[in-house]
Amino acid sequence: MANPELCSDRRLAALQGISGRRRPRCVCCGERRLWCLVLDHIENGGNAHRKANGGTNTLALVYRELRAEGAWPRHRYRILCANCNGGRRITGAACPHTTERFFMHTRDKLVAGFAASITALQAMLVAFEVVTPSQGSAIAAVVVAFLAGYRTDRGGVEKTTKPSESSNL
Repeated sequence: MANPELCSDRRLAALQGISGRRRPRCVCCGERRLWCLVLDHIENGGNAHRKANGGTNTLALVYRELRAEGAWPRHRYRILCANCNGGRRITGAACPHTTERFFMHTRDKLVAGFAASITALQAMLVAFEVVTPSQGSAIAAVVVAFLAGYRTDRGGVEKTTKPSESSNL
């Protein structure tokens, strides 16, 4: 049975060695909590690599390559958090943070564009005396809050506000 302190020390040393930092972090999202970080095969194929080496775990493979090459095998491994690593495995390509950042940026641009359009619409409604200035401001505020109340997550749109108690009746 392996000594837990020794395994923990070796894992930390491997994370620091592969990342080249005293405080390792996920190369995708910047996560720094050590318990979240994992060693990832850059070119995928981690399962095949472990099977080809008799089912040896990745940490042991890193140390085996360190002894053989005399340097940390940064060409084969990188540090990811468990979310980024799992997301890459599930999607087969990109980490979910990549698409999430794209959607959030796009949503923010859309909300800003709609806010400008709503302001113009408000001015037009007030100019034609369809609504009072205070009603126009309220309409604009409601529409912008509605748009900003939605966020993109995992490529879809989910409402961030909870439904009111009265809407469940």
